[in-house]
Amino acid sequence: QGVRWAPPTARSRAVLSRPALPKSSPKARMACAAFGRTFLAAAIAIVVSGQSCEEGDSQERLTEPDASLNLLQKRARSIVAAAAASAPAARDTCSLGDHVTCPGTPGKQCGGDQCCPGTPESGHKSFPCPSAGKAFSGCDRDEKVLDCLEPCLCTFDIDRTLTGQQSDLKDCPADEELPVIDTAYGGGNLTLSVVGQGFARTFCAGCYVGVVTAGDASGWDSDERQVLIDRLRMSGKLVSTNWTGPSLHQEGRRSCEGIEVDSPLVVGCIDGTKQFAVEGIRAWLKTSEGVDIPEERVWHFDDRANNVAPFRSTKMNARQVSCKTRAGPIGLCGAVEDEIVDEPGVKLCHGDGGGR
Repeated sequence: QGVRWAPPTARSRAVLSRPALPKSSPKARMACAAFGRTFLAAAIAIVVSGQSCEEGDSQERLTEPDASLNLLQKRARSIVAAAAASAPAARDTCSLGDHVTCPGTPGKQCGGDQCCPGTPESGHKSFPCPSAGKAFSGCDRDEKVLDCLEPCLCTFDIDRTLTGQQSDLKDCPADEELPVIDTAYGGGNLTLSVVGQGFARTFCAGCYVGVVTAGDASGWDSDERQVLIDRLRMSGKLVSTNWTGPSLHQEGRRSCEGIEVDSPLVVGCIDGTKQFAVEGIRAWLKTSEGVDIPEERVWHFDDRANNVAPFRSTKMNARQVSCKTRAGPIGLCGAVEDEIVDEPGVKLCHGDGGGR
């Protein structure tokens, strides 16, 4: 007369119970981890695939409706918690040296020029901390997995900013004299200021860097130009070693308003026009490197007040340096580390920044 339905017995429930789950493959675990970023996706992954993201789930059996529901809920909560723990820090940007979480290693903190443990994404090689300086290269691989540093640009004058008065180690004992010709201000041995020797301990270590100067850095293919290139890329991110500007080949300084800039190393800008070259570098980085640096994240450092004050007409920042050691209107020993700061506005040695 037909088959009548009857409630399942304990025996039939055991027979019909779900078989043991197979051990999850690496591919399945990666898929589960991706789904686990949201509760709903985690639940879908569990119901559809029937696989667990955990190694230890291979022997679990779902034999009762209530137990099945509880197990699903536990798995979903576990996946969501794991995804939250491995997610990057909530903030999108950081400052150089900030303590942040290493990508892919929950609970592991790093800060500045340190290495994070290798992960599958890095080929299991250690990599720089998200808040490390752009020139840091002490890990198994140099490329970051995640870079939280907001892009910035630091440009420097050369004479009496990156350099000091030639051979004057009596007045400037912290400067470094090199057996290299420097033709500026009468000539002599190239003598690097404290900042010219390196600025890895300043915020500019996390920035793109460049030069905007009135001089010619001792001319085309000079040893001085090569020394400056080497020191700049030791501390910051120098994306090109080519020089440009009115004095590219020989002394020919003029206004840098409207000049073509195709390098971060600009020579030959007469005093009072350097802001145009700095803006040119910023624009060139956007077109050539795809790096869009806001004007407010640009700093120029110069020993002459008449090269700093014109930045008042821009949204960029500028700061006069070599304030404690002067030779009249110019610097003597050059820039020191505590002058390389990311304070906003235009700052002169005697405080008249024009309201910015």
